[in-house]
Amino acid sequence: IDLGDEEWCDFLACWIIGTYFHRMFESYPYVFLHGNVESGKTKTQTLIALLAFNGELTFNSTPAYVISAVHENSSTCCVDEAERLKESNDPSAQTVISMYNQGYKKGAFCGKKEQVGNSKRWTSKKLDGFSPKVIANIKGLEGSLLSRCMTIVMSRSANKEIRNREVSTSNPVFQTVRDKLYVVMMTKFTDVQKICADISDGEI
Repeated sequence: IDLGDEEWCDFLACWIIGTYFHRMFESYPYVFLHGNVESGKTKTQTLIALLAFNGELTFNSTPAYVISAVHENSSTCCVDEAERLKESNDPSAQTVISMYNQGYKKGAFCGKKEQVGNSKRWTSKKLDGFSPKVIANIKGLEGSLLSRCMTIVMSRSANKEIRNREVSTSNPVFQTVRDKLYVVMMTKFTDVQKICADISDGEI
């Protein structure tokens, strides 16, 4: 993938590792991939989904599925549906939009009413929307959602070899990396937590 600047490669590597620790933070920034057709957005999302914590690459998924993936699995969601959801009048889609707007921060929940079986009774359900997310589109994002993102502006690579390179989703190296990251999460969580508590804003 040609991101135009090696620092963005370093950032994405750190961001992906951080998805395994995101529950220790009060907030976790989204990644917004902004670029035209054939700029590598889908390829980048595919790579992130293969490496990140409970990665999910979704295309045209129903709002209910996206809600479930985040609420039940704290999935790292790589989505390309932000623009279409914004234009939708479906109440479930509006719930997903709300989840995107608030889901960068711990403790924010979406409320939903659900019917109990075939009865006339309804019950209230709180949906946890906090999880790492990657959003990619061409037109851009509205201000409130954009303010929750680290934006990477992507353009079509001039390097034909990179441009034609594909991500092999069946390559066992991705499982190997994920296995190692799960071990790091389970063995180093307390160490990372302590380091985070000791870091000052000046260092950042």
